[in-house]
Amino acid sequence: MGQPIGFADFFLAASRVEGWDSEIIVEDGRVIPVENKSQETCLEKARWATWQAFEQAVSSLFPGDRLGDILHKYSFPLGDMARDGTFALVQRMVNKIATGAALPSVVDLSQLATRELIVMTPQEIGHTYNEACRAAYLAPSTAPLSDVRGGPKQAHEYLIQDFCLQDKKLVSLLQGVQHLDWETYMERLTMAINGHEIPEGTVIPAPGFPKGSPDFYEVYQVVAGKGLYAIALKPCSFKSALPPLLCFRCTQSSLGAIDAVHTWTNNAQKNIGEKGYTACKEALTELLQDRAFNPNGKITLAAYSLGGAHGGLFFRDHWRSVDNAYFYRSVHNTEGVAEQLASEINQLPPAFPGPSIYIDRVTGDWASYAGYRHVGHGITHLGTWIRVREFDLGFIPKNFAEWFNLHSMRALDLKAQPPKRLYFRDELFHELDNKLRGETIKQYEKLRRTLGDKILYYVFEFFYRIFGFIFDLMGIRIFRSSDNAG
Repeated sequence: MGQPIGFADFFLAASRVEGWDSEIIVEDGRVIPVENKSQETCLEKARWATWQAFEQAVSSLFPGDRLGDILHKYSFPLGDMARDGTFALVQRMVNKIATGAALPSVVDLSQLATRELIVMTPQEIGHTYNEACRAAYLAPSTAPLSDVRGGPKQAHEYLIQDFCLQDKKLVSLLQGVQHLDWETYMERLTMAINGHEIPEGTVIPAPGFPKGSPDFYEVYQVVAGKGLYAIALKPCSFKSALPPLLCFRCTQSSLGAIDAVHTWTNNAQKNIGEKGYTACKEALTELLQDRAFNPNGKITLAAYSLGGAHGGLFFRDHWRSVDNAYFYRSVHNTEGVAEQLASEINQLPPAFPGPSIYIDRVTGDWASYAGYRHVGHGITHLGTWIRVREFDLGFIPKNFAEWFNLHSMRALDLKAQPPKRLYFRDELFHELDNKLRGETIKQYEKLRRTLGDKILYYVFEFFYRIFGFIFDLMGIRIFRSSDNAG
């Protein structure tokens, strides 16, 4: 009697066929493409045997409820299909299992570990993480990593959330992050990784100390409502050097994303992001007071695009609890938000350390034209570090498609570092005030306020309510709301 067929056998066979719907079967103890079967083999019996072997191979890999979670997430009725035994087992089904295996949770690691994760070293957690990912036989992405982003790429992604495709991109983005420097990791985390809906409890690799060593975050909590979406990450281990992180997500292009239309209305407001921040303000305050997330009273804040407006409002209210704030391709807030923050920080004693603020943007990115003042404007306190860095990626967008591409490009992930300009104390107030950056930018914001606050906000709200009602009647699940969106 030969060795039992393992999941690796199915994955290798699936990787050798072309096309998502290419069928594989079990014949004589081997997994082969269906077109290679012998003439004597009955396809009906082969399919039955294939499903029995596949179900057994998959079930033996996963502890606890992990397999059930993967099957539920990807809407894959493995048990029903195995009992029926007449369906074709195709490449995309095998890839779903491999993708789900690559994103283990804290529960998955805890079931494999000999002691609690919290007391293990990051290196010990790394060994357990690799063991939990043993079924993740995923081929490396053929596209340059800088082209793997958080937003939609394929046409159907603009309508629905393809969780399997999302997770495949997420796995690519997480590969090798232990070798990144901290700011490159923060850019990738904020602009791409956080663009995916990551369940609470998921383990996220991070760069450790010394460089090249692995460390790990846990998605501790997701706070979402009325267009704001933030994930809170805490280190998996007490022995980690990672800070607690709060990341604010950008505008959503896919109608199937949580609160997608609400992100559009947030962009249309005079005070960008106010709607979402107001809905989540209490939950964010409670999160900050949670000692399990924030044991030392200081966190790191990171935000991208629309998330910069939400992050700016949060920073205004809770800057005393923020050590470092990173803003990428961020929209600006109103004058009042920046003025209140500056007024409070400037009252600190000169020798008292304030927060550090890092702002990265790209030449020609329209997002940085929105809003009037970025947080950091007006701060003169000597103990507060502020840096604005502008990258020139070589072109100015002439249409929305070009702008969307420019807006989502991660400058630090490019193989060749693009030219950049650094702005410090003498130039900061000019660069953080859109009224002073040129007449074009000033008029852009004036037009955004006129059209957005008075027209587009209500158009988006009407679209959401009417089409949401129609889709619900038809039983089509496109618009998805967060639990506290109301």
